[in-house]
Amino acid sequence: MSALRHPDWHLLSDQKFRRRAAIGTSHQMFRGEAFVVLCDRVTGHNLRLTERAQELWQLFDGRRTLNDIWEHLMRRPAIAPSQGELVEWVMQLVGTGLILSDHELDPIYLSDRTNKRRSSTMEQRFASPLAIKIKLFDPSWLVRKTYPLVGMMFTPFGGLVVAAVLLSALVLAVMNWEALSQSADQTILSQSGLLGLALAYPIMKGLHELSHCYALYRFGGQVREFGIMLLLFFPVPYVEASEATALPDKRARMLVGAAGILSELFIASIALMLWLQIEPGVERALLFNFVLIGSISTILFNGNPLLKFDAYFVLADYLEMPNLAQRSGEYLQDRFLSRILGLRSDVDPRQGEARILGTYGTLALSYRMLLTLTIALLVSTWFFVFGVLLAAWVVIIGVIWPLVKVFKKGFRMTKSQNRARRVLVRLTVFLALLVGLTTLVPLPFSAQGEGRIVPLASAEVSVETSGQIAATNIVDGMEITAGMQIMRLDNASQTARRLAMDMNVTFLQEALSRSGLTVPERQRAERELEVARTALANAEDLEQALDVRAPISGRISWQGGRPPPPGAFAYRGDRLGYIINPDALQVVTAFPAAYSGRIDEDPTLLMLLPNGDEFARPVARSRVVDVGQQVPPELLVSAGGPVPEQPDRPGMALDTSYIVWAAPQGDLSAWAGARVVARIDLGSATALEQMVFHVQRLFLRVTRL
Repeated sequence: MSALRHPDWHLLSDQKFRRRAAIGTSHQMFRGEAFVVLCDRVTGHNLRLTERAQELWQLFDGRRTLNDIWEHLMRRPAIAPSQGELVEWVMQLVGTGLILSDHELDPIYLSDRTNKRRSSTMEQRFASPLAIKIKLFDPSWLVRKTYPLVGMMFTPFGGLVVAAVLLSALVLAVMNWEALSQSADQTILSQSGLLGLALAYPIMKGLHELSHCYALYRFGGQVREFGIMLLLFFPVPYVEASEATALPDKRARMLVGAAGILSELFIASIALMLWLQIEPGVERALLFNFVLIGSISTILFNGNPLLKFDAYFVLADYLEMPNLAQRSGEYLQDRFLSRILGLRSDVDPRQGEARILGTYGTLALSYRMLLTLTIALLVSTWFFVFGVLLAAWVVIIGVIWPLVKVFKKGFRMTKSQNRARRVLVRLTVFLALLVGLTTLVPLPFSAQGEGRIVPLASAEVSVETSGQIAATNIVDGMEITAGMQIMRLDNASQTARRLAMDMNVTFLQEALSRSGLTVPERQRAERELEVARTALANAEDLEQALDVRAPISGRISWQGGRPPPPGAFAYRGDRLGYIINPDALQVVTAFPAAYSGRIDEDPTLLMLLPNGDEFARPVARSRVVDVGQQVPPELLVSAGGPVPEQPDRPGMALDTSYIVWAAPQGDLSAWAGARVVARIDLGSATALEQMVFHVQRLFLRVTRL
């Protein structure tokens, strides 16, 4: 608490302050304690006052001086604020424009507060280099004109409709889970699918933000700002719905916060119902994009309370703990400074809040750290040298700068509590333990990669000659035997050429059987007959190749899950599908090339199947694929793999990779074509050694490029 007397009290004590007009108030209850929220409908600022501050707000009537107000409050010394607290409250209210003074305030003091506020704003912008907001317009007029179209959804009947649609969609999703999974793989792995997602995402998020506007309008509030946030340089709509914090009913605040999530789930549910009914095409693919965005994206981000998006505000209102993230962070800082460094605790949560603050703070901190490092890795991979600098910025702001602020706070508390020696000893012991753990304790070390279970080249069903596909009775998944005819190709010109070659051979044979030929004529005819017989043999081979036969026994898997349509033209070399045979399957995986130098002889490849089962296979062979070299097609990004290819040279590696083939042992026919997560054990290494390895790998990649 500040000292009872304040050195600048004489500058403000004789001034009179009054509440500014057009300031609305609303009453709220948080965990049994009453609060008043001041809402400035002109600037959109909101300020929540405790019971102690409420009385102060009522005393700003323009007739009392600040000294009179303080003397009035001192009649109850148990809850009276100090002069320092009173000065801070007044300057905060003046800075937000909620109260006015009858005299000009100290410009230097106001300038300091302005500079601090500006510095805080700049720090927030620098702390979010990958989330840049651009304000566009005031959407209040649009909401007023279009609200009658959706107002029914914010009634009890509308709530029942939404609940019924969501429940029906959930049942349909469970019943059609296999088809949804296959479509999700095709959408995520194909370039056209990713383009469709990129086009559908802003539309879905625009409707998401409008739902917040409609919900707030339903309870008497307005959204005054609609804009675009460049999130990882991708445009995402956003709205400023801070007026929701002034709503007195917590259920109303929760509905405003959850409106976007509910709208996305509702749209995704309708899209799923339509997707199950219509035939394949562009419309069906577009509908599935809305299903994917409205379900997975919503649950992972907007529906995740560990991030400061919609679900976070819903959770904070449900728990009646405003500023949950900030208070959790402050609570963890205080626990570290008091338990580890031995300082006196500076945070005293209310009864029952400590466990919530500790649990939420720990989970949110862990998740944010993981997300920060993941974003840094992705950005450094996507944008190369510039990405490395941007990733370093993200790590500094997201990891290092919070630690700097913790130690700055600890330094101030150390000076104020006069515990420098104790803190120094404890900090030395803590750092020594930390250094010892990172440099002396070995930890498991492994290489992580991705791969697929694919048939061998000998199991490929391909066309050896060109022709028009005739009808076939072989359906996908049918068991066939080696040499069995799968389909027939029609090629009239090739058949006519074979007949012409046959007639030519017959003609030459008859010519040779006649008498009267001279020796040179007979020799020439014999040479022509030899050439004609060779051409006829080639033509007959091509004629036989019109019968597409199974190379091995097994279960046939057509490209796209269905046989080629009759009448389609197939060119020589076209792949129609595979024969799935346990003895003709292999696992091909890709790892970062830097791991190749740390892998021992005769390594074992550990793989995780989509159902969670793990299996191990010995490595059959491996090689490093350099930039510009041929990559196994199933590992290319265009096929859903991890290896990027050069835009102007399809199939050629854009970056170095370490390709590993696992020996085909065991029956994996049920998982043919499935993607697997691969891992190779590299022994053990300390945390510092692993960190140095990853940093070296990152910068070696950048300098190589």
